[in-house]
Amino acid sequence: MTRTILASCLLAALLNAPAVASVLTVNPLNFNNTTTAKGDTSTGRYIPLAPYSEPGGFGVAFLLPPLPLELTRGGASTFFNTVITNWSVANAGWNFAAAPTDLAANTLALRSDQVGGAFPCYQGGGDCVGIFGTKTTSGFAVSYTGAAIANGHWIQALSTNVPAGGQTSPYLDNNASTTSPYYDVPYAANTTAFLDAPNRSPTQSTYWIADLFYASGGAAAGTKANPTQVTIYNGLVWGWANIWVPTGNVGAFLNTVNSDLTTVASLDNAFDADFTSLLTQSDVTQLDSEFLAAVPEPSTSLLFFIGVGLFGLGGTSAFSRVRGKSLRG
Repeated sequence: MTRTILASCLLAALLNAPAVASVLTVNPLNFNNTTTAKGDTSTGRYIPLAPYSEPGGFGVAFLLPPLPLELTRGGASTFFNTVITNWSVANAGWNFAAAPTDLAANTLALRSDQVGGAFPCYQGGGDCVGIFGTKTTSGFAVSYTGAAIANGHWIQALSTNVPAGGQTSPYLDNNASTTSPYYDVPYAANTTAFLDAPNRSPTQSTYWIADLFYASGGAAAGTKANPTQVTIYNGLVWGWANIWVPTGNVGAFLNTVNSDLTTVASLDNAFDADFTSLLTQSDVTQLDSEFLAAVPEPSTSLLFFIGVGLFGLGGTSAFSRVRGKSLRG
């Protein structure tokens, strides 16, 4: 109930914000559980924060940024360009360029953005933390609703302190393919829908940030002399993080997280990262307020976390390292 109230408050603020013409729309009225690709379906929910417990400690997962932020066409960020450049140098036959015009307004539509804490890993083997997912649902979904673009694809670059096996952050989210840069070739996406449910071990602190772009281009590499052209349209940055505190003392957990969420700089220090482009001080203050509202005082917290476990929102099972899709991104 508390998480529902918090999400409702954030969405109410969103609906009351001044209308701004943009390619990305995060209007909750557009959320749905019908967006689907390759057997995955959107959960259609917005859950920005999820406290949880695991044997040996407590944690909290949260969306980072709280809502996706729009990225200009062409992958203008240094981060994305570095990832694309490194991949194309290593894998010849591709040329990436910015689209000459933006996508039409409101044609990248957020359908779901749901973080989860210590939920059963859908690939088996204990609990996970991150974007909620099951074998047939994904907690993050975006639709492209504009006019059809020939050879439509999605390209996603990742920055994380816990990269997938064999990867070094930052990297392209394409299942380490050397033959295709597209997310939709190995994963749950098609020309009009993108779905993802990245997750990690709940007993370590993780950040996972993605630059996601709509694109168009050929399916196979060309040659150095005649490379396959890939056009990068508009995109968005989205992601999640969790803070894990290995303590049996709820008060110590509250104090640690509250300290980490004091300022943008304190959160940066907690992860040895730079989130200044993702969060304002107001965002961090709001996040801290939501955390303190979601987790009761130490005198009643034990009952709270027992309830979380009983309702399947937290885990009390023995931890085993996540594998498979949990480390796909």
